[in-house]
Amino acid sequence: MIEAVNAPEALCLSLAEAHCGTVRHIGINVDGLDVEIRNDGLGISLEPDCFGIPFGEAIMTTLYACRDHKEHERLKREVCKVGIVVVNALSHTASLRVSHEATLHEQTYTCGQPDAPFADTGRQAPRGTTLRFVVDEQFLKDRTFDQADLQARLGELDLDLEHLTISFVP
Repeated sequence: MIEAVNAPEALCLSLAEAHCGTVRHIGINVDGLDVEIRNDGLGISLEPDCFGIPFGEAIMTTLYACRDHKEHERLKREVCKVGIVVVNALSHTASLRVSHEATLHEQTYTCGQPDAPFADTGRQAPRGTTLRFVVDEQFLKDRTFDQADLQARLGELDLDLEHLTISFVP
C-alpha cells in the first residue's frame, strides 16, 4: 500500500537534512490519503539552478533532482529512487512550505504541476520545511496509508541517525 507512493521517498528531504545534522525532529501526520511531513531544519534551498528554477521546485518536478543532490550514498540507494517528483505526480494536490529566516515561502501543485512560483506568504514561521500531499485516490484503489506500516518501513531503513526523532502526529 505504501509502496504505491513510496512514502519513505517523501521523507527524503527531511532525512537528508537530518544526515547533515540540521534536522533533529520530523513530524508526520497521516490522515487517509492526506500526508504532511515537517521538519525543524534550515529549510530547503530556494536558490535557482542554471535554468532559473528554485531548487525546491526542481525536486518537486524533475526526476532524480533530489537524489542527485544527496551526498549520503545510503540515502540515495534506500530512500531516493527517482525522487519526490513521483509523490507529487501521484498527488491530486501538494504543497512545499519553506521557512528561511522566519519568513514562510510556499508553492502549491496540482497533479504534479506548480500552480504558481514560490511566494513569500508574509507570515513568519519556525524554520524548516513542510511537505504536504493528498494522493489521488485513483492510484491507491480505495486504500489509505497505514501508519504502522510506515513506522515499520522507517525502522527497516536503519540510517544511523541517533540524534533524530520521528513522531507521528495524531
